[in-house]
Amino acid sequence: MVFTTAGGGASQLYPYEIDNSLRFNEQDDAKLSFDPDSAGNVDTMTISFWMKPDLNFGGDHNNIFSVRPSAGSYAMLVHRTGGEILFEHSGAGDILKTNRLFRDPSAWYHIVLALDSTNSTASLRARLYVNGIEETSFATDGRASHSQNTDFLFGGTNPHQISGDPTGNYFYGGYLADFYYVNGTQLAPTSFGETNDNGVWIPKAYGGSYGTNGFHLEFKETGTSQNSSGMGADTSGNDNHFAVTNLAATDVTTDTPTNNFATILSIYASSETNPPSSDFSEGNTKFVASTSTHSYGRCSIGVSSGKWYIETKITEGGTGQGSALMSVPVSSTNIFDDAQGAGFQVQLSSSNTQLRKKDKGAETTIFTDFASGNIAQMALDLDNGKMWLGNNGTWYNNNNASTTLDSDNPDITGLTSEMRLFAINSYKSGSDVNTVELNFGNAPFTISSGNTDANGYGNMEFSVPTGFYTVCTKNLAEYG
Repeated sequence: MVFTTAGGGASQLYPYEIDNSLRFNEQDDAKLSFDPDSAGNVDTMTISFWMKPDLNFGGDHNNIFSVRPSAGSYAMLVHRTGGEILFEHSGAGDILKTNRLFRDPSAWYHIVLALDSTNSTASLRARLYVNGIEETSFATDGRASHSQNTDFLFGGTNPHQISGDPTGNYFYGGYLADFYYVNGTQLAPTSFGETNDNGVWIPKAYGGSYGTNGFHLEFKETGTSQNSSGMGADTSGNDNHFAVTNLAATDVTTDTPTNNFATILSIYASSETNPPSSDFSEGNTKFVASTSTHSYGRCSIGVSSGKWYIETKITEGGTGQGSALMSVPVSSTNIFDDAQGAGFQVQLSSSNTQLRKKDKGAETTIFTDFASGNIAQMALDLDNGKMWLGNNGTWYNNNNASTTLDSDNPDITGLTSEMRLFAINSYKSGSDVNTVELNFGNAPFTISSGNTDANGYGNMEFSVPTGFYTVCTKNLAEYG
C-alpha cells in the first residue's frame, strides 16, 4: 500500500520519465508476440522491465516473457502465483526460483534477468536483479545444471511472447512498462536504473546498443497493428514490432513507475463478518461481485489531506436488486461500518435505479435517474472536510456540470483529516452480478472525452473540478 507524504517538487523526482504502461488482463489471454526473421545471439542477453502485478492469478504460472520452439523445449520468465520470480529452461528445469515473494499489487518492481551461458562460472550464467539488487537466495538454483555454452533460446528465430507462451497458456495479469531486450550483452541493472538521493531505485534511460532481435517497448501507441503505431511498437530502431492480441487502447495507461496510480488491493482480506467474494481484473481497477454477499476492496493509496477526484462506472449483469458503495470512512476504526462511512451508494434493479449519498449511516437519494452504466463522481476535500457527488457530469447540489463546486453547499461534511482509504462495499442478490469499474486516473473503461487534472495527470470521462486532482503519487507528493 502506498502512503506518500507531502514533499513538493514531484516533477523533479525522475530525470528519466516513463510515460506509459500496458495493462494485461489475464482473463483475456492478452499477449504480444514477435517472430524474428533471423537468429541473433542465443547465449548472451539481458531482459529488463518494470511490472505491477494484479495477483489475481488463475494458474500457477504467469509468464511474462517466453519462447517455446516446440512442445518439449522452452525458456520462460515467470511471476508465480505465490509471488516468486522464476526462470525456467527445458534444458535444466527451474534455473532460478526466488525465496523472496513479490506480491504487492500497489508496487512497481524493476526486474532484470542477465544471461551468459559462455561463462565458465555457473553462478554467473544467469543473474536476477529486483530493484537494482541481485537475488542471491533461491528456493531453487539450477544454474549448474545448465551446461556451459547451452543456448537460452531467447534471441533465436522461434516465436517470442510477452504474457503467456506460444502454446496458449500461462497469461500474465498486471502492468508492464519500459520493456527492454538486449541481445548479445549481459548487462547490470545500472544500465536501466539508478538509486536517487533518497535511496530509491528509479528508472534510467538505456543508452547502449540492442543487438540482433533486440527491442525496446514503451507502450506509447494505441494501435493494434504490428507496426510503429501499434501497442507493441519497438522504439529501439530495430523495428522488431510485436503483434497485438486481445489488447485495446484502454490498456495503454499512464500508471507507471514514475507516477503510480491508485488501484483496489486484490490481496485485501476483510476482518468484517462477510469475507471478500469478488473477482479483480484490469490491473485491479475492475471489481465483480458474483455471489450473494458483501464484497470488499480498499484503495492502494492513502490520503490525509488535499482535494481528490475519482469516477466509478457501475453496471449490473442481471435483473433484481444489487448495490455498490464507494466510501470514505469518517473513522479509521472500521472502514466498512455504515455508521462510520461516507460516500455514495448505487441501487440498481429492474424497477429502481438511483444514486444515494451515505453519511454516517444515513441514506438520502440524490439522483433518481442513475442507470446501469452511468458514471458516479466523487470530489473529496480533506482540507475542509467536504464531499460532492455527481452523476454523468452533473454535480448534485450545484445542479450543473460546472468544474467549479459550490464550497458552501457540499453533499457531505464533517470528514476529518485522518488517513483515508477509498473503499468499495458491493452487494448483490440472486443471480445478479455487480460490476464496479474504478477510475482514479487510469480508467479501465473507454473514455470518450479524455480530461486530465490541472497538472496534466489522469484520463477522466468528465472535467476534473477546479482545485481537485487524480489519485497518483506525483499529486500526492505535492498535495497529499
